[in-house]
Amino acid sequence: FVVAAPLGKRFGERTMIGISFILSAVGYTLFYPFGPGYIPYVEWAPLSNNRAVEVTGCSWQNTWCLEQHKLNIVQFIVSNCMILFCFPIGTVLTVSRVSKVLGPHPQGTMMGILTGVGSLARAMGPPIFSSLFQSLGPPACVYVLTPALAAASILTFLSKNHLDSYQSRREKLQRSLLS
Repeated sequence: FVVAAPLGKRFGERTMIGISFILSAVGYTLFYPFGPGYIPYVEWAPLSNNRAVEVTGCSWQNTWCLEQHKLNIVQFIVSNCMILFCFPIGTVLTVSRVSKVLGPHPQGTMMGILTGVGSLARAMGPPIFSSLFQSLGPPACVYVLTPALAAASILTFLSKNHLDSYQSRREKLQRSLLS
């Protein structure tokens, strides 16, 4: 959140919103398991002498476990860092840009809609993607999130002129009327 404003001023908010979407899409693409070997099934061992045993692996209920590669730890760290860096930048700059596009018009309704859509995504995302992950495995989540973020970045770049601030649109209109 701290670096969003300086990056927005340096490179432009609209550009940084698109870049944050692109880098988030790359981050989610990196979640595709390319690692060596396959995910082992969970081996349940009885606990003895009150020692806790860490159980790792894939549940026998998931049919995709037999052909799914492991996720490399470096891949996991890099993709998480990309997403954790880009998501707040995109969120802060999007809210800022919406506020600037609306200008002096009442902003409560539009900001409420923006916040409501974000809240709905945070509420519905986990159950939807948990069931998607449970039934089809990690690649299914990658196949949904990456194209969605790529489409968002393409739409951001295509609608770049429509995301001008109210003040700059007003100045352009005044210049065109005067000339």
